Amino acid sequence: MLDQYFYFVIIAISTVGYGNPYRTDKAKITILVILIMTIFIIPSKISKLSDIMQSKSEYARFNYKLVESTPFIILLGTMSQNIIEGFLSEFFHEDHGLKPKHAIIIQDSIPESYMK
Repeated sequence: MLDQYFYFVIIAISTVGYGNPYRTDKAKITILVILIMTIFIIPSKISKLSDIMQSKSEYARFNYKLVESTPFIILLGTMSQNIIEGFLSEFFHEDHGLKPKHAIIIQDSIPESYMK
């Protein structure tokens, strides 16, 4: 009797529904084993996927969308805060016109807080 209650609860929770056609004990046990394995396997796989997603740099997902009419410059290498601020303030200064410009900075390390 207890096994029937357990079976009913597992089937109802898993949204398979109570009206399934499998009435034999062997079929019920098979369904229970599959459902219980699914309850434990799916969360562990999602956890692993989440860990993989977080291990990548958040900046690796950003892509530059080229706009044909917008000039841009690419800066490569390791630069200090003073160098970047000086260059960008000159590059984007209003004396050079109000035309839109883009600056792309590529470094081989995670950006410091001042870069954000």
